[in-house]
Amino acid sequence: MGLFDLIVEQKIREGYRNGDFDDLEGTGEPIDLNKYAGIPADKRMAYSIMMNNGIVPEEVQLMKTISQLKEARKQADSSSEREQIDKELMKKSLRLRLLIERAKLRDK
Repeated sequence: MGLFDLIVEQKIREGYRNGDFDDLEGTGEPIDLNKYAGIPADKRMAYSIMMNNGIVPEEVQLMKTISQLKEARKQADSSSEREQIDKELMKKSLRLRLLIERAKLRDK
């Protein structure tokens, strides 16, 4: 265990002794393990922290943005507006494909 780990462990113990963790949101409630079922074990902690803080992975945000852009394109009044949306859609779709491919390469 490194020096940083020892310091963190000491701070956590002090927090328990001082009662800093007594009134945390969700204390005493069961943990919903189903929301972690599809997440690889090595990524669960990071995803848990992200979910608890309202942060989503870039891939998820891109999928949401792409969906919104497709809807906006349907509502567009002019061809120039649709063209602008198409450009943005192309950029976001390309970024999403790159992120997915990068993840595939990392998981090999």
